[in-house]
Amino acid sequence: MTDHAKQNAALWLETIVAGMDGLARLQMLLRTGEAQAVPFDGDTFDDADTLSERLQEMPLSVQVRGGWHNAGDDDAAREAVEYEILLSTGGPALRIVGDLGDYSNPTNARLQYQDWGTPWTDYHDMTEAQGEHVEAFAGLFYFGD
Repeated sequence: MTDHAKQNAALWLETIVAGMDGLARLQMLLRTGEAQAVPFDGDTFDDADTLSERLQEMPLSVQVRGGWHNAGDDDAAREAVEYEILLSTGGPALRIVGDLGDYSNPTNARLQYQDWGTPWTDYHDMTEAQGEHVEAFAGLFYFGD
């Protein structure tokens, strides 16, 4: 069963990389003044904002959680230190998890997959460049109050 979940992670990773590559290309074309459309996920995008919105609509949920704090300390309870971007559920499930730094910005990103009856497992078959794409994808989301 784990192979099915790992295959799901690999396919999602390809989608994230393609989307972030397309977004970077559109942003570069905007700076140079060139007009060109970029294909992504069966559609064509000619502006970065529209593609960015499409990428932000991909997750099922985006959540944060706080760290340890004293009981009754309301300010500490609101301070998020970790995030989760849930991409798929069930068998297989996939999420991106990481830590939040200053101004609730992601400081890292890890893909984790799971199938029915298995624990969350880090996806290690990712190049450094792919990892940078996943972290940039996580950076598209707002994790603050």
